[in-house]
Amino acid sequence: MNQFDFAIISFLNGFAGVSRGFDYLNFFVADNLFLKGGVLAMLLWWLWFGSALPSALVRERIVLTLVACVIAIAVARTLAAGLPFRARPVNEPALNFRFPYGMSAAGLPPWSAFPSDHAVLFFSLATGITLIERKLGAAVLAYVLGVICFPRMYLGLHYPTDIIAGALIGVGITLLVFARPIRQPITRVALAWQNRHAASFYTSLFFLTYQIGMMFEPVRDIGGLAIRVLRGQLP
Repeated sequence: MNQFDFAIISFLNGFAGVSRGFDYLNFFVADNLFLKGGVLAMLLWWLWFGSALPSALVRERIVLTLVACVIAIAVARTLAAGLPFRARPVNEPALNFRFPYGMSAAGLPPWSAFPSDHAVLFFSLATGITLIERKLGAAVLAYVLGVICFPRMYLGLHYPTDIIAGALIGVGITLLVFARPIRQPITRVALAWQNRHAASFYTSLFFLTYQIGMMFEPVRDIGGLAIRVLRGQLP
């Protein structure tokens, strides 16, 4: 653990247990899927149908944003599985972490903390929204930092460098997907699909935004079950 992470997590942890209301608020926000992905998934649909900008441009960029989010979360999970394991701050003995009210290490998924998949996914999404409407994107970036990322550091789920690395991955992948050589074939195929078979297109669009709203948990659960079945690890 580096000094940068140690200093910030130790500072934040100094407030744990001081205010029961503040602790429970952070725990509630960090655990609530609607306040994380649900709000931003709804915002994508509002932009799709209600933006004042030309609809074709907005819809192309929403499609690119969703593609970037899927790639970003896949990259995040691949890195977390392939890089050396990093324990969460709550499990780091050197920190002597003091649990906020309502918080315990029980039930946390046994995943490496680096990089933060929340930061990867939601900074990817926020970057895409910024490239659609700049002022709205700035508000979304503030929301991601304050509502999604801060509670995860305060509760000891991630170090600051987990968040920073996740943000860089999410932003970088989205900018890459928006680059002309990559975006043109994606938007051409997607919008041709919309015109040719709107029913399957909107079903798929709903599925993707639903998965973002649920932090891809249903897909992860199905994938985890499939892996356990293949390995013969069912009870």
